[in-house]
Amino acid sequence: MMLEEIGQVIKVEGNQATVAMDRHSACAHCGICIAGCNEKMEIIAENSIGSKVNDLVKVAVSGPVILKSAFIVYIIPLFGLVLGYLAGRHFGGEKLGVVSGLSAVALVLYGLHYYDRKLKKANSLIVQITGIVQEGKE
Repeated sequence: MMLEEIGQVIKVEGNQATVAMDRHSACAHCGICIAGCNEKMEIIAENSIGSKVNDLVKVAVSGPVILKSAFIVYIIPLFGLVLGYLAGRHFGGEKLGVVSGLSAVALVLYGLHYYDRKLKKANSLIVQITGIVQEGKE
């Protein structure tokens, strides 16, 4: 299983290309995007096929990467909420449970943000350009 989308190459540097594409609901918060939360998103992809600026390309992310990203973004914070709530409730009642649950989620999200920054610095490209749909005009 692979998630494939079509986008336009806007910059090429070595074996990497920045690809602009429309944001879909499936990729709302996956973490691959480098440009924030707009209708258009920009991703950095491995450009092993030699696409050029303005080419329309097909980019792909493998299924296991999608599942791992979904687990990290949705399930880990949920575990933090539940564990924080249960710990707080055990030591101080309902109010402390709610406060500690929300605090645990905040800490988990901060940790995930730090992990995301670490991955970006490591330059671990998980998106690949798999084909040129239409060659662009220079």
